[in-house]
Amino acid sequence: MKTWDQLHDYYLNDVPGCSYATAANALRMAAQEFCESTKCWRVTFAPVVTVLNTTVYSFPVTSEQEFVKLESAKLAGQPLDLLFDEEAGGTHRGILVLSELQFQVQPLPAAGQPVLLKVTLKPSNASIGIEDHLYSAYAEHIAKGAKARLMSMTNQPFSNLPAAGVARGEFEAAMGKTRIRV
Repeated sequence: MKTWDQLHDYYLNDVPGCSYATAANALRMAAQEFCESTKCWRVTFAPVVTVLNTTVYSFPVTSEQEFVKLESAKLAGQPLDLLFDEEAGGTHRGILVLSELQFQVQPLPAAGQPVLLKVTLKPSNASIGIEDHLYSAYAEHIAKGAKARLMSMTNQPFSNLPAAGVARGEFEAAMGKTRIRV
């Protein structure tokens, strides 16, 4: 994992007087927006094993991660349909996302079956940085998003609305290209 301060070289010279804490917060927010918008951080979790008489399970996210979207799920190797709220409690076989923390498998699965989840994540508010593979691929893009956020702050020695607009445009262009690639 690369910590937020390892991204400072990409933009901190452009925001003189900005504190490291403010910069780290801007990086975190830019990384969250980038990952959520592009869905570039996809992982397949280790299987969640079903338990007798249990339909609700927790997504195995860490404190550094936040759930964005369930991309696919399998129960005992068989694909599960992604269900909507109106299908909850029915007999349709599938998986329902209840919250960013929990999901439900229906109908009641037998005990000991693996549920394989492919999800999109983003850094959580508690994150101290980003995964190495995200850093390698997207550090410069995320830094542009942070730079845009910082320069658009009012009444700061580093406020610069025209430059913020340019950085924001570059950030949005990078997100667009990444969405297409992903």
